[in-house]
Amino acid sequence: MSGLPYDEHFEQLAAGYFDEVLDEAQQAEFKALLQEDDRRVKRFAELAQLHQMIESEIAYRQQAERFGLNRSPNDGGAASAMAELASLYEDSLQPPMDFAAWREEQVSRAKAQEQRVLRRRVLVGGVAFAALFALVGMLAVVLSHSDVPETPITKRVTEDQTAGPAKRAVAMLTAADQTLWDTSGGKTAPTPGDTLYAGQHLALIDGFAEMTTNRGAVVILESPATVELLDNDNALHLHRGKLVGFCHTDSSKGFVVQTPGARITDIGTEFGVYVADNDVTQVHVFEGEIVLKRNHQRAIAVKHGEAYQFSHDAARLTAIQAQPQQFASDVSGLSYQAIQRYASSVEAQRPLAYYRFEEIGPDGRVLNEVGQNDHGRVIDAVTTENTGVGNAAVFSGGYIELDQAASELSGATSYTFECWVLTNRIHDGSVLTLTSRPDDASEAELVAGALSFHRQSDAISLKSQSQRFRFLHRNPPGSSILQGTRVISRQAYQTRQWMHVAAVKDGPSMKLYINGELNSVGTDDSALFDRELTVRIGANTVLAGPKDDKRFFDGMIDELAIYDKALTAETIRQHYELLKGRNNF
Repeated sequence: MSGLPYDEHFEQLAAGYFDEVLDEAQQAEFKALLQEDDRRVKRFAELAQLHQMIESEIAYRQQAERFGLNRSPNDGGAASAMAELASLYEDSLQPPMDFAAWREEQVSRAKAQEQRVLRRRVLVGGVAFAALFALVGMLAVVLSHSDVPETPITKRVTEDQTAGPAKRAVAMLTAADQTLWDTSGGKTAPTPGDTLYAGQHLALIDGFAEMTTNRGAVVILESPATVELLDNDNALHLHRGKLVGFCHTDSSKGFVVQTPGARITDIGTEFGVYVADNDVTQVHVFEGEIVLKRNHQRAIAVKHGEAYQFSHDAARLTAIQAQPQQFASDVSGLSYQAIQRYASSVEAQRPLAYYRFEEIGPDGRVLNEVGQNDHGRVIDAVTTENTGVGNAAVFSGGYIELDQAASELSGATSYTFECWVLTNRIHDGSVLTLTSRPDDASEAELVAGALSFHRQSDAISLKSQSQRFRFLHRNPPGSSILQGTRVISRQAYQTRQWMHVAAVKDGPSMKLYINGELNSVGTDDSALFDRELTVRIGANTVLAGPKDDKRFFDGMIDELAIYDKALTAETIRQHYELLKGRNNF
C-alpha cells in the first residue's frame, strides 16, 4: 500500500481525473497535491492501476461480444466484470471509504457502457496517469517504486486462475482465416477469443490471424510466421514472417515489435514488418511514423511512405520502396480495426443520422449513433443478424421509420444517402424512401426521393433493361413515373452480394456510386421538398396505397448514413475500401 492516510478529497479528485471532469482549478489542485507527497503519487498509481484493469477487462469482454467469441457461462458482461474487479480490489482500499457506494456507482457506469457495445469504437484503457505524471515530472518516481505491493487486481490479471503456473494475459486472438498452427510438443492451436499470454510462442503455418493487445494495438499475422508475446501489454517479438500493426488509439501508441536485429516502436501509425529467412528485415510505414532502433545503432524515425531493409548483423541500412500491397491488411479481407475505422470515418463526416443496426432495443428502436434523437422505429418484420463483421438489419416484410433526419433534410439542395445493402432476390424493393405525408390520412403518401432495387425498369426510361438500382429525386413529391429525375445503374445488380451504395445530390448534379465507383449521373435543379418528410428504411409508401406500392425490401441493410451535404468521390471510395472484403464472410 501507499502508506497514505485515507483522504476522501484526494480520492474524489483522482476519480474526477479518470472521468475527465476536473476543471482547471481542480486540475491545478490535484497536481499540487501530487507534488507535495510521494505517497499520493503511489496511491494514485494504485487507483490508476485499478482504472486501467477495469477498462481493459471491459474492452476484453466487449471484443469477445463483438465477434461472438468464447465466454464463460457465468460471464455477465462488462457490468459483472466491473463488480468482480471492484470486489477483488476492496481489500487494497483504505477505510473509511464507502466501498459499497463506490462499487454501485462503478457498476452503474459499466452498465451504461455495456449498452454501447458493438456501437462505439472501443478504446482500450491505457495508463491514464502517465500524461499527468509526465507533466509534473514524477513518472520516474512511480516507475522506480519497486516496493509497490501486488494487489488482488494485479494478481487477477497476472495469473491463469485455472492453471498452475502464473501467466500474464497480454492479448487476445480476435480473428482467424484458414489457419493452421504448429501444435508440436503438446501446444494447443489458438482460436478466436482465446487469451494470449506473456512468453507464449505461436507458429502460424498457414492462413491469417488477428490479435489485439491489452492496449488496443491490432496485429495481422501472415503465414508462415513465428511470434512470441512479450511480458508487456503492447509488445511482441517477430522471429519470422510478416505482420501489419494498426495503432490508431491513444492507448495503443507505443506498440513495440522486436525483431532479431532491431526494435520498432510505433508513434500512432500503420506499418508492416517482414523478417525473411535470409536474416534480412524490412520495415514499411503506411501511415504515421515509427522509431527504428537497430542493435548498436542510432535510432531513426521512419515516416509515412518510407521503407528500409537491413541485415541482422550489419550496420548498413538501405532505403527501399514502401509496398503496402505486399502485406495483408486484414483477415479474409476485413479486420476488426477496419470495421471500427469505417465507423469513425463515417462519424467524421458528421451525418445527420447513422445506423449500424447492431441491435434492436427493447423499445423496438435502433440506435442513431450520432445523436440523442431519431432512433429508428421498427415496424413489423425487422430483425438483426450477425454477418461475420457485426450485425446488420434483416428485412422481411417490415420497415424502419425516422422523423428528425427527414425534417432536417427538408429544402436541402445537397444531400447523400450511403449504406451497405444485400438483396436476397430480384424484386422491386425500397432501401430508403423519403415521403410526404398527406393532410388527408385517406390519401396515399407521395414520394420525394428514393434508393431502390428494381426487377424491371419503368416504361419511361430503360424499359428493356432489368435488375437495376435506382436513385430518385422528386419535387414536388408525387406518385407518377413521369415525375422527378431517376438515375439508373448501368449494370445489373447481383443477389446475395453486399454492395456499397451512395446516392449523392450536389446542387443540380445527381450521382449514383456503387462499390466506390461513379456508376451513373443525372441532373435536377430542384431542392428537396421543403415541408415535413419521413424517412422510411425497407419500404416505399405504406399509407392508403395498394400492397404492391409498399415495395418491401427483402434482404439486409447495414451502416446506413444520411448526410445534409454531398460526400466527395474520394470519401465514398475510402469508405468502400475499408469494408470491401465483407463478401468474404
